[in-house]
Amino acid sequence: MAPARDRDDSPLRRAIVMRYRTRRTHAVLLSAIPAILALALVIFAVRHVLLADEQDWTLLVLPAVGTVAAAVLTYAVYGIIAAHIGDLDRMKEDLDLAASTGRLPARWRQFTGGPGEIAGLSQTIERAFIRRQRHDSEGAWIAGVLAGIPAAVIVFTGTGLVALSNAAARRRLGEFGTAPGHSIFSIVDHGLLGAALRRARDSRRPVEFALTDTEGKSVEAQIAGLAEGGVISFLAPVEEVLPEQTAMDLSLGSVAPEPAPFLNSTPLGSLPIVSLDLETTGLEAARDRIVSIGAVRVQDGHVFTGACLDLLVKPGIQIPERSFRVHGIGDELVAGAPPLPELWEELTRFCEGCVIVGHQIGFDLAVLAAEAKRHKLPPIGVPALDTMALFKLIAPDERIGLDSAAEAMGLSIFGRHTALGDAIVTAELFNAMVPELRQLGISNYGSALDVAAPRPWGRE
Repeated sequence: MAPARDRDDSPLRRAIVMRYRTRRTHAVLLSAIPAILALALVIFAVRHVLLADEQDWTLLVLPAVGTVAAAVLTYAVYGIIAAHIGDLDRMKEDLDLAASTGRLPARWRQFTGGPGEIAGLSQTIERAFIRRQRHDSEGAWIAGVLAGIPAAVIVFTGTGLVALSNAAARRRLGEFGTAPGHSIFSIVDHGLLGAALRRARDSRRPVEFALTDTEGKSVEAQIAGLAEGGVISFLAPVEEVLPEQTAMDLSLGSVAPEPAPFLNSTPLGSLPIVSLDLETTGLEAARDRIVSIGAVRVQDGHVFTGACLDLLVKPGIQIPERSFRVHGIGDELVAGAPPLPELWEELTRFCEGCVIVGHQIGFDLAVLAAEAKRHKLPPIGVPALDTMALFKLIAPDERIGLDSAAEAMGLSIFGRHTALGDAIVTAELFNAMVPELRQLGISNYGSALDVAAPRPWGRE
């Protein structure tokens, strides 16, 4: 781990601090301008009232100074407001993306490195996500433990609220009263439960306890005391003991299946798909460079957000301001990112055996080809489909941009102008179009390739 002094003096931190110092400069200007105007007014009063000077045209300088001061004031206010709104807009997009993927995107660290209220807010959000991820991992671990025990389990708090219950308990006793957030006293008498819990705590071991199931039959159970609350358990058939429990929000199916070989006759929905998007320094494929790569696996109508790439790339050239305004990735953010050759193998391996899809994917493929040639890297020899061409078939009269296509298909739009966000929106768009395309006779890979193979970039 680098010494703290080195981290504090990193190019990223210096650039972010400079950014916030610029905002403080705006604030200083805001406070200085009234002082300048007040000084000009005092000079005017002294010369014309106290000294009774004759009219002096040089005093026209004062209105000029006031005009300049007002212009500077307008610029300062605009700079402060625009910078804050821009940061908040990007944070909103990134939080939308994090809500889908369960993790903050790579560009989030641009908000956390410097002083100011934006940095404080972003650091708080980052801590919340860390706690959430820890909670999720603990939940998965607990679920795995419950799956290995042939018993029904209910954990309740000191106030009688159910905090955890496994499937076997809910199946035998019913959802009402056993689901997390329900009161255990809706299925067990308060006095009986309290007495049993006291006996368990006094004896420091589980004690026998009787419950009634959904059919009115008696269930012989045990109850053990916790520091606050307790645990009720009873034996259950092995087939009823499942790792699912609603106290924890487990993400099932987050691991994408291994890509299987496909043919022209393979149905579109069964294709192993990688939805890919790049953020670049500009729109000239042969000249501009990659600054961010986003990709996500798709198959059988499911977007596997747990199987995705969200990579920042050091482009080796300066990122223009016009590009920064689109994707929010500046030179300071990619200063410590790896160059593309170091990420090429990871990207190639992620796409291997799949079909790449993207909205106007011809541009992304042209950029990748140019970068491969520039760095003498092996090309990514993966077939591709253009979702923009597919959408044209479904809605020829609609606007064909990604936002418009997603809205036309009734999809929520989030995380735009981040590589991973655009890749996920495109993946959802592809899945939404599959049934519509099937009705148009485009039901398999071969028929889709005939109409949506990416064209060489720059040609109609």
